[in-house]
Amino acid sequence: MTFNYKNFYSEIDWSSYWDKTINFSFSNNGDYENYYNDKQRALSYDNSKLIKEDGEKRAKEFNFDKKYRVLDIGAGPGVLAIPLARYIKKVTVVEPSASMIDLLKKHMIDEGLTNIEIFKSKWEDFDKDAIEKHDVVIASYSLSMQNIKSCLLKMEECSIKEVILYWFSGITSWEKLYLDLYPKIYGREYIPTPKCNILYNILYNMGRNPSITYLKGTSFPKIYESIDQSVQDIKLRLRIFESIYDEYLKKYAESKLRKLDGKYIWDDDTNYVRISWSAKNIGD
Repeated sequence: MTFNYKNFYSEIDWSSYWDKTINFSFSNNGDYENYYNDKQRALSYDNSKLIKEDGEKRAKEFNFDKKYRVLDIGAGPGVLAIPLARYIKKVTVVEPSASMIDLLKKHMIDEGLTNIEIFKSKWEDFDKDAIEKHDVVIASYSLSMQNIKSCLLKMEECSIKEVILYWFSGITSWEKLYLDLYPKIYGREYIPTPKCNILYNILYNMGRNPSITYLKGTSFPKIYESIDQSVQDIKLRLRIFESIYDEYLKKYAESKLRKLDGKYIWDDDTNYVRISWSAKNIGD
């Protein structure tokens, strides 16, 4: 019997694997898709100096033509949208979190930017006919989507030149925390989200040839004033509202934190990646 590895590979339903795993991840962490609807979580994200600096750096490195129109999916408080809007013609944002949109609007006012159009919607539910085609479509660390193949196809349909995604390789630093704490807190295992290898295979089976780049040096360590502050952050992430686990969480935090210049650092060893492919001539 001859083994046809090409047929075997193409018959694996990678998109179904993604969707099922995402569903498990949602159920593991409550209503995960609305995580940043919480104003405190959204503000905590927006207050990260490292995240803002990374957005500024990436926006500059794109070096897009000033006439470009960019679609930013899951833009959050404008980590990429704000610095991009300073030098390109238009940024269109599709963002499901009302709290994130409020922060984005505040930043637009602060900088006097009027070339950002905002749609409050999950990408899965968004009507692509509501907007014109954009030169580039970006989804930056915002791929916790169901029906992933349809979502990727819709991105292509909205793009003239390129689709750019940012995601993760391997277990992230925050998922390691969930894996450690879920059995104790919730009595069940945490199921991590699917990673870039699954995403690459979905695109490959769609007939695309994506480029994947590991982002060396990208890291977002958490910096705390005290151990107690780190415990409160863990409780916020895990939606723990009681104090019954505080002592347990404090001991866990002490095992993970390192002290530097009077601050407590929770290192980020996540592997971040960029995946991109040309949208030109697809479907012609």
